[in-house]
Amino acid sequence: MAFLSVAHAAEGIAGFEAREGPVNITADNLTFDPDTNLFIAEGNVEITQGNRVLSADRATLNKDTQDAHAEGKVVLLEDGDIISCDTLDINMETRKGIIGNGVIFLRKGNFYIIGEEIEKTGDNDYKIKRGRFTTCDGKSPSWNFFTSTVNITLGEYATSWNTTFQIKGVPVFYLPYMVMPIKDKRQSGFLIPSVSYSDQDGFEIDNSFFWAISKNTDATISLNYLSMKGWEEGLEYRYVLSKNTKGTFNGTYLNEWSGNERWTLKYRHEQFFTPTFYNKTNINYVSDDEYYMTYGETVEERAQDKLESYVSFTKNWPMFSLVTQFKYFKDLREQQDTTLQKLPEILLTGLRQPIGTSPFYFSLNSSAVNYYRDEGEKGERIDLNPRFSMTLSPKGYFTFTPEVGLRETAYWVEGVDKWESREMYDLKGTLSTAFLRTYSLKGEILRKIRHSIEPEIVYEYIPEINQDGLPLFDPVDRIGKKNLVTYSLTNRVAGKIYSTEEDYQVRELFLFKVSQGYDINEANRELASIEDERRPFTDVTTQLRVTPNQYISMISDASINTYDNYMRSLSTSLGVNDGRGDSLSLEYRFTKDSLEYIRGVLYVRATESLNLSYDARYSIMEDRYLENIYAIDYRHQCWSLQFSYSERPEEKKYYAVFNLSGIGTVAKFKGVTQY
Repeated sequence: MAFLSVAHAAEGIAGFEAREGPVNITADNLTFDPDTNLFIAEGNVEITQGNRVLSADRATLNKDTQDAHAEGKVVLLEDGDIISCDTLDINMETRKGIIGNGVIFLRKGNFYIIGEEIEKTGDNDYKIKRGRFTTCDGKSPSWNFFTSTVNITLGEYATSWNTTFQIKGVPVFYLPYMVMPIKDKRQSGFLIPSVSYSDQDGFEIDNSFFWAISKNTDATISLNYLSMKGWEEGLEYRYVLSKNTKGTFNGTYLNEWSGNERWTLKYRHEQFFTPTFYNKTNINYVSDDEYYMTYGETVEERAQDKLESYVSFTKNWPMFSLVTQFKYFKDLREQQDTTLQKLPEILLTGLRQPIGTSPFYFSLNSSAVNYYRDEGEKGERIDLNPRFSMTLSPKGYFTFTPEVGLRETAYWVEGVDKWESREMYDLKGTLSTAFLRTYSLKGEILRKIRHSIEPEIVYEYIPEINQDGLPLFDPVDRIGKKNLVTYSLTNRVAGKIYSTEEDYQVRELFLFKVSQGYDINEANRELASIEDERRPFTDVTTQLRVTPNQYISMISDASINTYDNYMRSLSTSLGVNDGRGDSLSLEYRFTKDSLEYIRGVLYVRATESLNLSYDARYSIMEDRYLENIYAIDYRHQCWSLQFSYSERPEEKKYYAVFNLSGIGTVAKFKGVTQY
């Protein structure tokens, strides 16, 4: 091991080779004692080794042991981490040592460790006496834990004694002993409990343990207490076997105080054998039909009338897709014995594609299903529906697309023991054209617009077929006759929008479409009585889309009955935003004799840290609010708070979550009042 001579060292520069790499020392006054192998440096001391830099007023360094002592404005820098202290005793090789009256800043996780005495006992291990730790920047942190003694292992846990949690230096609560996660990665341990209350379940305490089983598997095991119901056990297991295979299993079990056993089972699995061949599994099951009515957390959960489970295998080709799936439905409202199951269902779909070099095109929808149920009609059905078409566009003046569809449906019904079939066809013709004109503008962003007027006529024909003797499994088994002409006119404006001289995009700015149909069958229908009248014209439907820029959008769809002059349905929405996070959306929905409500959603970015939102839905027909949701999301540099309060006719609910950066969720509250 080589080093510079003492005479050279006296000039303020020295260096030597060490196991971790060369060490260089500079100072106003630098000497070396060969008897003790000790460098003694005073004044503007700087010791560097690789990416480590130690600066101080005075320092000593043992060349053999790599033990260093520094005092006076001591700063040690390494990979963005900073140690600032009055005194420092550290081994430059092991990085273990004692810090006197110092502050440690760890870039990963933004941790600050402050103490009268901090002992670094390992790469990620610290022992602090009379100190505090936080992830907040600044001399007056928003929060910190003050403790007499604490052992910290970064990425794992902090174990402390005589600890107070302080907000802006004010003690909030005291714990004689505490263990908390200090995590920047998955780690086994208990999660912060959450407390909630509902009229139906009473007080609920959620206790969970997170188990990091391996790099690609983990589980959450829970034991929750419901004061009015009992103890609920839960397990959620997650796995990622490869980048193409992942899944989740979730189950709960509750033995109610009354003796009723209530449970849920959910399983999700996804596996890609190749990019075009994959399996998806989705299993949903509950102990009884009333489970979600009792324990559903959302209105949607409580309102669902069935659960769907399936296992599917899909193979895709460029123009075809083959799906084989097993579908099982649990009916939550009717008798399960009469519920039809698809065990299995095979679907073969072909996209529209040319037939060789001919002008004709081919597409396909086909299925084979085994319908099963314990009670009622069951059997097999094979349905083939190929379609043939061609596109004619003489000199580009107009486009005409004739289509013919053929349909063969075969049935084997249990108990009949013979095949029954249905043969039918349908015809369709689409005639369209477009009148275009492009206008050049002098704007810097919008430089060109294209206006088009697009008339279209569609004719559809399905002959009347007697299907009364066939089984009825789903709507495919009863296809009604059709003899309909639909005519429409579309008014469209598109713009060429430039972001730079070379970069632009073409975006639709405006669309208005109006259409109506004429039912030839209805026009020729025999009248049933003197008061009866034919009404061959369908409702007039309109579609409106307005998107003048990225900040404003409007969508409206309407259906108007022209015989009785009333609007059958209307759906309109307007959205505006300012590009910085503030937005407002308004929505109106109307269906005659069924529903009429308005909805408004407001998001306000009050400050860089504070976001406010309000979501309201009001029924004009019922003259009452269907939903009011208020939410606050505050995100500080080192903590965050999310709070929401919702009111619905059947319940009131509040939810609050408090997080400390680097620590995680430290408080979670939920309350539900049902009517």
